[in-house]
Amino acid sequence: MRRIELGFHCNNACRFCALGTLRKELPQYELAVIARQVGAIQTGDRVVFVGGEPTLLEGLPGWATLARERGAWSVMVQTNGRRLSEAGYAHSLVAGGVDVLDVCLHGADEAMHDYHTTIEGSFRETVLGLRRARAAGLTFGVTTVVTRSNYRHLPEIVHVAHTLHVNVGDTHRD
Repeated sequence: MRRIELGFHCNNACRFCALGTLRKELPQYELAVIARQVGAIQTGDRVVFVGGEPTLLEGLPGWATLARERGAWSVMVQTNGRRLSEAGYAHSLVAGGVDVLDVCLHGADEAMHDYHTTIEGSFRETVLGLRRARAAGLTFGVTTVVTRSNYRHLPEIVHVAHTLHVNVGDTHRD
């Protein structure tokens, strides 16, 4: 798996984030650095775009296209899923060559998820984003950071993911 690092900015402020407030202070990757990373992709590579939050960068669909042009076998985006709630955004990722998402879901309901992200409405946006991703033909898995606040609710989180048609196999497409 070839990781393409897109910087640290994120539209969530998760309580458990290792970067904490550094997210806002750390320098963002320059376009030249991202271009070098994409330029290193080789035929047959599985590529994953990671951040911060990769969907905040307008160039993401174009970088996915370049990854496919360089021969990437699969293109994944690790995301909190919120931007996918924007009409047409999931389709722009598919058009760019993204075929798999790894989406963060930290609670089984709005109160639990929003508590972890500290962003009111993030659960609604993530769930809508997953529905739009599915409608656009994207495969996705869900990642949950297990905390002392949500570990008792893991079966419920799995149930929510199941109702959203999460891929139950390997999202890394071996």
